[in-house]
Amino acid sequence: MFHYAATGLYLNRASIPVDHCTFQTCQTGMHAYESSPTVTTCAFMDCTSSGILCQKNTIEPIVACSPVVHDCTFWNPAVDAMNVRLEGYTDPPLETIDAEMNWWGTTVVSEIAAKIYDKNDNLSITGVVDYADYLSNPAVEHSSWGAIKALFSD
Repeated sequence: MFHYAATGLYLNRASIPVDHCTFQTCQTGMHAYESSPTVTTCAFMDCTSSGILCQKNTIEPIVACSPVVHDCTFWNPAVDAMNVRLEGYTDPPLETIDAEMNWWGTTVVSEIAAKIYDKNDNLSITGVVDYADYLSNPAVEHSSWGAIKALFSD
């Protein structure tokens, strides 16, 4: 659990799995600097700036920054808080952040898009967040046999 942090988790050129984490009441839940982690079954709640900040180096963009984000829950109600924010994506090629199969706090596409900052908001950005296949309700964690926890979508 990452609570009350300026940045809950900072990844610098690290493409590691981030699984079953809660980022709550942080300014930025996770900052992926030139990183392509696989993020699954995480919750990003009440982050006042960004749930996930994906950032590329604008001087020497040599490392891809294409996280894969699945089965996560985003709920960041602050007016200017973003669920996913892209920064530094200024050089080709166009990069796509795979953020399908997440709960965005709503099923209204315009409300989901309003909380994602990418090429759709700024044409000079060369990155997009693909959230097209989103969950219709929050992912629910259930305990299964042997005290092993698993994530099931109801």
